Amino acid sequence: MELGSLATTIALEMVVPILLGYWIDRWLGFSALFAILGGIAGLTGGVWHLVRLAAILSRQPGKKHQHHDDGS
Repeated sequence: MELGSLATTIALEMVVPILLGYWIDRWLGFSALFAILGGIAGLTGGVWHLVRLAAILSRQPGKKHQHHDDGS
């Protein structure tokens, strides 16, 4: 999967639960309960996905990152 589509997927999994929670709040007449719960769920899921993605990318052979020390 390409990096752009991964970024889009992670962004959507962070935003969609908030929007869904907002819609449920409006439907049930609550102020922000489900939007907040959706935000917590989306943030948790998105961060978990980012950590997994970073672990996968760090294990790929031939993809070493070079650190340049400029002496500062």
